[in-house]
Amino acid sequence: MYYLTVLVTVSADSLVELERACTILEREGGGRGFQLIDAAYLQQEGLLSVAPIGINKLRYPMEVFGSFLANMFPFVSSQFSHRRGPLVGFDLVSKAPMFYDAWHKDLSNANMFVSGVSGSGKSYTVKMIVAHSILHDIQTAIVDWEGEYADLARSMGGIVVTIDYNSTNLMNPCEIEEEDYIDEHTGEKKKRVDINEKIDEMVNFTKYAASLTGTEQLKAAEIALIDRLWKQIYRDEFGFTEDANSLYETRRQMVGDKLQMRTRRKQPQFSDFYKLVVEEAENDTRFIDLRDRLKRITAGESLGLFDCQSKVSLSEAPIIVFDLSKLHENSDLRKLGQYVALEYIIESFIKKNPSQKKRVIVDEAQKALENREGTPAGEYAAVFLDNAFTRIRKRGGSACAASQQFSIFASNKYGASIIRNSDTKLLLKQNELDGPMLKELFGLADHELQRLYDAQQGEVRWDVNGEIVYSYYKATPWEHKLFNTRHVQAEEGA
Repeated sequence: MYYLTVLVTVSADSLVELERACTILEREGGGRGFQLIDAAYLQQEGLLSVAPIGINKLRYPMEVFGSFLANMFPFVSSQFSHRRGPLVGFDLVSKAPMFYDAWHKDLSNANMFVSGVSGSGKSYTVKMIVAHSILHDIQTAIVDWEGEYADLARSMGGIVVTIDYNSTNLMNPCEIEEEDYIDEHTGEKKKRVDINEKIDEMVNFTKYAASLTGTEQLKAAEIALIDRLWKQIYRDEFGFTEDANSLYETRRQMVGDKLQMRTRRKQPQFSDFYKLVVEEAENDTRFIDLRDRLKRITAGESLGLFDCQSKVSLSEAPIIVFDLSKLHENSDLRKLGQYVALEYIIESFIKKNPSQKKRVIVDEAQKALENREGTPAGEYAAVFLDNAFTRIRKRGGSACAASQQFSIFASNKYGASIIRNSDTKLLLKQNELDGPMLKELFGLADHELQRLYDAQQGEVRWDVNGEIVYSYYKATPWEHKLFNTRHVQAEEGA
């Protein structure tokens, strides 16, 4: 134990820069086993204390342990504070193992943002986190744009849901599931159906689907119609209510000496909605354009892959991958598939078994926005993604957005919202052109930006609720083959 006073002088070329530097120091400096005290009204004593002669005129001694001293500086921590959770790397300075608990009591949410340029090791890092999470009973669902995670899932006992026209895996975005929840008062596990939330999401889905054809914003009358028709479908035509029993044909009951299991009712699908739009357009010419724009989403049309009844069974596998790579690169169908897969994951994965820790990863999260900045389609896709992260967060899950094109994702206000509202942020090597945006969103100093520009492959800057750590990970030979390529040693029987 030591009696210690650390004196820091902050300098800048202007008052604005000085205030900004002081704000960063105050925000990132405290809370690591020591406290910050500014030398208000003691500037002369402070100047004498930091002058070359080094006479401490301030005399603010504090009792500290040696480990506290090592953790004092906000730029690099000698040891990450989490003591439990998956191993996610080694501290770049101390070489100490780093464990990360996304559900740590000091974090307000388990959400995560990961960004790094191509070749920085972003996917490698995410795969490492996913693989190590299995040992801590964390289930992971992945929306996989490039098909990078399929081998990882198969080799570790997971399942892969391939999405294309030739697959038997069919997903219906209109499907609604009962939600498991724990009663706060009794502690009992119960079920409910959030009809209003599902209607809102289907309104957003329809707005996005319509925006894939044409660049005009939907009119107020069209949006009002979409909302009214989805309410009509769920509540009136299908008779669904907040009671979970409304999703089934019959309740479980004894028939003689046998227990009759209830059967699940048919779910709405997009063509049910489209038929109502067609009827409205026949009577009101204001809705002809909406009818024409939505036709592509119905069965048999170019984007009609998801106008169906679901035929996907999600097991208790540790990893579930929704592989979009078989759909045409950068096509509207693959972008729509990213949307549908995430909606399906929320309904059939996140809403089930609330006591289970779950993580949802959207790889290449910027793809739905790519080449659509400033268009209705880009806006609606970003709104959906932001809403999805909120829905996952409020149910205790961990939502992770991974992107190798930081500027596309962060320049959208909803993408920036996802970043700001994620307690955990991982930055690998960055593009210098993104410097101003990185500085704005993360409050990085110039030397921190330069460190990210010069970062070696696999080096990660962790910001966990303000705790900054730089890490790396040295994989075993087997792990390296699993994380680094699509070739899986385990599939050879090794």
